[in-house]
Amino acid sequence: MVMKPSIPEEIRNRHNERLEFTCHPGAPEGSILVVLGHGVTGNKDRPLIMELASQLARAGIHAMAPMPT
Repeated sequence: MVMKPSIPEEIRNRHNERLEFTCHPGAPEGSILVVLGHGVTGNKDRPLIMELASQLARAGIHAMAPMPT
């Protein structure tokens, strides 16, 4: 049985800070999620992060790029 993953509307850290993120869904039957991180000066919309997430999704792998607010 294939389970459809649910994407949370909001993610909070242990300090109750809301974390922004972009989700790039992979194949519906995919069970792997790659969380892409970045340094303090980076963000989820950097071209490298966006391209990596897009390529993972095209390969069927779910990807999430978080950004601290």
